Amino acid sequence: MPVRQQGGLEWNVYGNFTRNRNEVIEMAGTTNITLSGFAGTTSSAIVGEQLGVIFGSHLDRDESGNYILDENGFPTLAATSDVIGDPNPDYRMGLGTGLRYKGLSVNLLFETSQGNEAWNGTRGALIFFGRAKETSVETTLSEEQANTMLLYNGATVAAQYPYLQNDDGSFTVRGKIEDFGGGEVFLDENWWRFGLGNSFTGPDDTTIEDASWFRLRELTVSYTLGKNLLKMNWLENATLSFTGRNLLLWTDYTGNDPDTNLTGSGLNGLGLDYFQNPSSRTYKIGLNLTF
Repeated sequence: MPVRQQGGLEWNVYGNFTRNRNEVIEMAGTTNITLSGFAGTTSSAIVGEQLGVIFGSHLDRDESGNYILDENGFPTLAATSDVIGDPNPDYRMGLGTGLRYKGLSVNLLFETSQGNEAWNGTRGALIFFGRAKETSVETTLSEEQANTMLLYNGATVAAQYPYLQNDDGSFTVRGKIEDFGGGEVFLDENWWRFGLGNSFTGPDDTTIEDASWFRLRELTVSYTLGKNLLKMNWLENATLSFTGRNLLLWTDYTGNDPDTNLTGSGLNGLGLDYFQNPSSRTYKIGLNLTF
């Protein structure tokens, strides 16, 4: 859509908007079919849900959404798996704009996907092996805190880590304080690696994330030299161009790229992230000659 044409300047704006709401109504002989995924976490077709919802194990909650805790104040694992996320976006949108002035042309294309969720299995594995950011935190506790605050295995911080006591009586421990609703507890290796703090060996819902994103999909800048500038009878014009794709990404997702999927685009499975590569960032320089 041309917005303005004045003094040789031309400005165009274009866009698209997509919203797809669907529901699996009926399947012969079953109510749940795995489309892709692992033994635990899957993208599935489930009757009554949108196609491709994320199905897996999860922390147990009551009807109000509060964690059901064990005797030490830590969440417990639900007895059965359930739908834990929906990778289908609320909407997708693209917006492009183009500017042209004499021989110079600039085109920008932005795209966004909002409301979709993803299972960040990469983060779950990194948590399990102690390589994720949240497992590198160190916290200093007072002597009183260390003698009363419990770990996932039921021991106090002081009992588990007597060798980490400082000269002033405090304790500096790798981990952090958390309150799941039953009072403060301490999250250390016992929670992240051996407990329910990771989705690698623990509940899958601990790394379900908002995977909404907004990105600069493409930028193209070109300049055309006409015959009058080239001063070559055998050459009508020459256009030099630069194109970059996937140049910028804005997202709260902690994985490398929420716009990728473990099984690619060839299957109906969606919303699974497990060490796949991000979208490629590419640069292209072109020269187009017209004789």
